[in-house]
Amino acid sequence: MTKVNQITLDKDKLLKQIESLVAIAKKDKWSLDYDTDTDEMTFGKKTMPRDTFLFNVNDELNLFLSPDSTINGIFIEYFAVNFIEHNKELEPVLQILEEETPTETPKMVAHAKKALEQELLADAFKSLFNRDNFVTAV
Repeated sequence: MTKVNQITLDKDKLLKQIESLVAIAKKDKWSLDYDTDTDEMTFGKKTMPRDTFLFNVNDELNLFLSPDSTINGIFIEYFAVNFIEHNKELEPVLQILEEETPTETPKMVAHAKKALEQELLADAFKSLFNRDNFVTAV
């Protein structure tokens, strides 16, 4: 029988980080990647710490976390077919991500990242604020 390790996450620490997600992403130089084949979007550290695991926030949004409740990135499944459908204001972000040879200026890409960060922040904050259980298996 396989033993499952459980980690109790620090809700206050997570919420505090989500409130400053834009600053964390900038400080840690998070990169934005989108795979059109799998429709998965990743926004986070280029190299994740070895102990990083995926924590499901809601049906689409996941956080890359360390056992000490440090957010290392965000992962969204079904980004175009589901997440964007529910967040129409982020369609320009998807258009930029789908460009094979982006013609957008760095300023436009930066604006898209900021819009994405703010929307993800709102979603994560709402989902986590309503959760009581912050224990996960790794």
